[in-house]
Amino acid sequence: MHDELDGPRGGGGARSQSMPALSQSINASVALAWLICFYRWICRAVFWGCAALSVLIFWIGVSIESSMENNLFLAVISYAPIWTPLVPIVAMLPLALVFSRGALVLLVLSGLSYFFFHCYPQSYQSVGKSVGKSVGDSHTTFRVMSFNVGQSRLVDFETLLGALQPDVVLLQDARGWLKRKEVAPGAAQFPFRQEAGEFAILSKHPLIEPGAPVLNTRIRGREKVCVYRHRLLVSGRQVTIFNAHMPSPRELLRWHGGKGTFLLGLVHWLSSGLDSWHDERALAWKERAHSIKQLADLVVQESGVTMVAGDLNTPPWGGGYGALAKTMDDAFAKGGDGFGGTFPAESNSLPSFAVPWLRLDYLFVSRGVSIANWKTHKTGRMQHLPICADIAFPE
Repeated sequence: MHDELDGPRGGGGARSQSMPALSQSINASVALAWLICFYRWICRAVFWGCAALSVLIFWIGVSIESSMENNLFLAVISYAPIWTPLVPIVAMLPLALVFSRGALVLLVLSGLSYFFFHCYPQSYQSVGKSVGKSVGDSHTTFRVMSFNVGQSRLVDFETLLGALQPDVVLLQDARGWLKRKEVAPGAAQFPFRQEAGEFAILSKHPLIEPGAPVLNTRIRGREKVCVYRHRLLVSGRQVTIFNAHMPSPRELLRWHGGKGTFLLGLVHWLSSGLDSWHDERALAWKERAHSIKQLADLVVQESGVTMVAGDLNTPPWGGGYGALAKTMDDAFAKGGDGFGGTFPAESNSLPSFAVPWLRLDYLFVSRGVSIANWKTHKTGRMQHLPICADIAFPE
């Protein structure tokens, strides 16, 4: 009896011991299934996240140059370093490499598209070009320099002039600057000088007539002169120069960037639901482009050699820049190398190789005139870098 009873008890004990093992095995299988599901979910999330990012970067690359002022998002990021949209791509590459090779392919393709559609066209381009790089002896040559003095401090003006050797100097945001003790010696080498408001011209060539304000813009309800016109006599030929300083976008960038309203541009791109709200806030950017287009209209009315020099406060794309580039040559595109950044000349938060990242200062010249040796030079603490180029026309 006891043996018979003991037999079943022993079998029951074995089964009871196998139950926890079976339960652990089931739990392990369930946990593994959950891990596999979680991994697949991460893979899908990474893929679709990278796909959305890739579409966004591709859209920026193909749209920013033609639609800058028409979209708040494009307008704001136009003033960020040109490599900014590539940062999230680089950040996502490790995740894509681990979880989704398809996402990796999309990121690489979008990065390449952004580079070739937007970055490469801005990295002039004069490399390998012969046009405008050399000027023959039968040409009259003079060197033009433009400098937005702005908040520049401790600038050795005499050293700057000695380094660039300009024949004509156009200054913006220079109210009272020529009267400073450290500036006067350098300015004295130019026999023809005029200062009007924030604008000044120093020239080794005679001024035919006093400079005149030709274009105003409204800032905070007040009219502000943003363009002066000067006429010079260079080797017997009249040369017309428009000295320009367009309004700064600083307040717009702070408003839209600080409050996040620039993201309305993405909503505007994806849907028409908030079009009126977006367009109302984008109007200020369109007005900025309109002011530069008004300047372009003034230029086409001139005859002979005509130039536009100064701080246009717009990157080298968009409707404003395009209006001038349509009828004039950008001196940097003809005689410069690299990206031609002029602002900010220095930064406390970025390494020196990352600045300047924006090209806001320009020299445009009427067609048919040779351009060479576009360059910048830094001396002291500067907000904008001065730009300089050789201009030549047949005698």
